[in-house]
Parts: sequence; C-alpha cells; structure tokens
Amino acid sequence: MSSLPVRLAVVWCGIAAAALAQNAGTLRGTVTDPSAAVIPGVVVQVTGNGIARSVKSDGQGKYTVALPVGTYALRADAKGFVTFTSPAVTVAAGQPAVVDIALQSPPKRSRFR
Repeated sequence: MSSLPVRLAVVWCGIAAAALAQNAGTLRGTVTDPSAAVIPGVVVQVTGNGIARSVKSDGQGKYTVALPVGTYALRADAKGFVTFTSPAVTVAAGQPAVVDIALQSPPKRSRFR
C-alpha cells in the first residue's frame, strides 16, 4: 500500500485550512460600565453578511466572536444599561477587530413632570 494518497490528503487539508484562515477573522473586546468595571454576562450580538451570532461576555467582561471577513453590526444588551450599537465593524483576516463596549447608565428621570 502506498502512502501517496495519505500524503495528498494531508496536503489538501493544509491547503483548505490555509484558504479558510484567509477568509476568517475575529471580533473581540471587553464590556465595561460607566466606572470602567467589567460586566460579565452581557449579550453581544453580531449581524451581517447573512450571519447572526450571539455570545455572552465572560467573567472578565471579555467576548470573542469568530466571523468570516466582512462588515457587521454590533449590539450589546444588559439589564439596567442603555443598549450599545455600532453599525459598521470591519472584520479582516489575520487581524482581530477590537471593539471595547462601554455601556452607559440610562438617564435619570425627573420626579416632577
């Protein structure tokens, strides 16, 4: 039995992996509150190019989303904070796109109307 088919399969897998890596990127960042404290458990949604992904920030307030190269809309929601949006985040191959999210407190309501 020849090992040529095995070698060809290994080479083909390497080429396919390299091609996929050239078309993939990462979006990452940290979610904080107005005092710059990290916020875990924030729902971060990324949409665009026919893709919709949702992740939660971890215990250090960090989030990471693997995406194909392209431009995406970003949204972050957490109870007690104003929704964060960024309509055009560009994800490129080989270089992480970093969007740190500083959530804001809602405006205080006046007691008198």
